[in-house]
Amino acid sequence: MSSSQSPVKAFTTQESNSMQAELEKDRLKLLLDMTNTLVSNLEPRDLLRAISASIRQDMHCDIVAVWLPDLEQRQLRQLAMDFPESKGFVTEDLLFPIEGSELGTVFKTGKPFVAKTQADITSE
Repeated sequence: MSSSQSPVKAFTTQESNSMQAELEKDRLKLLLDMTNTLVSNLEPRDLLRAISASIRQDMHCDIVAVWLPDLEQRQLRQLAMDFPESKGFVTEDLLFPIEGSELGTVFKTGKPFVAKTQADITSE
């Protein structure tokens, strides 16, 4: 610490650097987990399930799902999902409309949707 730097500012800078290093470590762990998953899984659905599980665990999400377009039906199909607390209410292979839904908006715009409360999900 330099003589012109206050102890509080030095601590705050050190704390910020530590937090940035922790975030970088988490990102690298996620990348490593996903790389290991790619190498060990050959079936597309199994690969997407494993990637979803890694993302959910490393990013501390409740659920991660992969939806792909089913252009014949003009809907999105849930191809893979990791949701340990599901109790069977949410399953893979669900179809969801592209038009008029939050999920469809995410698909069309490429902008993420983060549900923070149950109301965010049920308000669609």
